[in-house]
Amino acid sequence: MRIFFRNLLIQFCIFLLFVTPIFSFGKRDYKKNTKPQEFAMEQKDTIIEQDAQLETLNSEKINTSDELNNLSFPDKVNNLINQNDNYMFSPLSIKMALAMVANGTEGKTKDEILTALEIEDLEKFNQWAKETIINLPDSENLRLQIANSLWVNTNRSSNNFSKDFLNITKENFYATAETVRDKNAVSTINNWVSEKTHKKIQGIINSPDFEVMLINALYFKGAWQNEFHQGATKSGSFYNADGSETTTDFMNRTGYYGYCSTEKGQIIKLPYKNVFDQFDENFNRIGRETISMKPAMYVLLPHPEKQPQVYKEITQAISSENIKSTYVKFSMPKFKIEFATTLNKILQSLGINSVFTRQAELAFMFQNKEQFPNFSQVLHKTYISVDEKGTEAAAVTAIAMATTSLPPKPIVLVLDRPFYFAIIDETSEEVLFMGQYSFANQKNN
Repeated sequence: MRIFFRNLLIQFCIFLLFVTPIFSFGKRDYKKNTKPQEFAMEQKDTIIEQDAQLETLNSEKINTSDELNNLSFPDKVNNLINQNDNYMFSPLSIKMALAMVANGTEGKTKDEILTALEIEDLEKFNQWAKETIINLPDSENLRLQIANSLWVNTNRSSNNFSKDFLNITKENFYATAETVRDKNAVSTINNWVSEKTHKKIQGIINSPDFEVMLINALYFKGAWQNEFHQGATKSGSFYNADGSETTTDFMNRTGYYGYCSTEKGQIIKLPYKNVFDQFDENFNRIGRETISMKPAMYVLLPHPEKQPQVYKEITQAISSENIKSTYVKFSMPKFKIEFATTLNKILQSLGINSVFTRQAELAFMFQNKEQFPNFSQVLHKTYISVDEKGTEAAAVTAIAMATTSLPPKPIVLVLDRPFYFAIIDETSEEVLFMGQYSFANQKNN
């Protein structure tokens, strides 16, 4: 029997746009050239607290609007998001959901959205989104799924999405359009979310108090290219952002990784497998499956007192070819993050303002062009779990390399204090997820 431990990283992201009355993957070429109604009740207080803290969170990281404007979209959001706890957000999910909205806008409202998202040509972005969704990997070993849906509550709204808007979102974003009523809105939408996230996110709303809703769901599952063996996982101390210490489980491996040290911190690249052996029912190897998508997690451990711009730091290291194959003794905590936040103030800080006002130009989105609702909340929820899981029959002959000398003394990299991570598809250069792990929580491991 041939057995190896597979290390799984699973991420889920939900992006919701509530629209209510105002009183209530090839490389992308759409991008500008820029420099390097409610969640479940138990989350509501956290979201309100995060929203209230936003204006004072990041004074040490970003000090002027000019500095913010010089950053890429992922780093802009990362600077504005609440960093008082573990968090993760999906630039791709946010971008795709707001791009759907942009297709129903005009004038200033459309310009604000496209400028914030760094989209120069919306038609090119639509085509890119279509090709990306068509070509997403959907195998047992590597899976990225994107689902979009549009909802109208017929008990709350006499309006509906326009035919042209539905055609555009269906053609390019594969969005489904559904109607619900007060009596089935919560269960129907929560069931859709549960299905698209493989039951990892089940309760996203608990009230039918909305007129129309747009939802983007993102699901990712991958296996590490260089596996961590469960037997090497040991307990260790993680030094939290508040100075406290927590004992948690660390995965350990010594081997060759893409690695570099910069002025701001240490960067290590953890690629996911995109080439897989195929076996028949008798475990005879019958071929190989190669997936065009090349996802990798980049981890950035900042030097003390340094506040790096995560995406800028990583992409500069990649483009300058500073990340080189290096022998590293690497330790990383197993971790899980569940994060929920409102994005209203973040989007307003990025210049998206009119969509939240009576001046929103949404006539292309709705059938009744004289009277239509406005956006009241933009909600974002993510989930990530990094650990070792499961066994599978396979041959492990590739790890036996011929060598005539001892390996070099390894560089030691221990992620025992707060670190950033970004999951990037190297084929499209899109950032799937970005986040920070600042507090170890043993019960999540």
